[in-house]
Amino acid sequence: MKLMKQVGISNPAGELWCAAKHVISAAYRLMEAGEKCITHYKDLAKAKELIKMARGLEEVILLGYINLIKEMGLQKEAEIHEKSPAQD
Repeated sequence: MKLMKQVGISNPAGELWCAAKHVISAAYRLMEAGEKCITHYKDLAKAKELIKMARGLEEVILLGYINLIKEMGLQKEAEIHEKSPAQD
């Protein structure tokens, strides 16, 4: 998100959601293609390859969101400390 703000993207959270939707869509499409390889073409090797790629994309999304949530949590914590009165 820091990089997105630096390049002038006004709504980094919205852009991240949009990118995530595309990655999720690609993962879903790969799963569908894998299923088609099994049911129509009986090509288990190709199906395994496609499903493995789909799972890789799913992992990217999950790990990315875990890191994003951590980052957002740290930002919220920093905002709270900035707003609270100084303690002596």
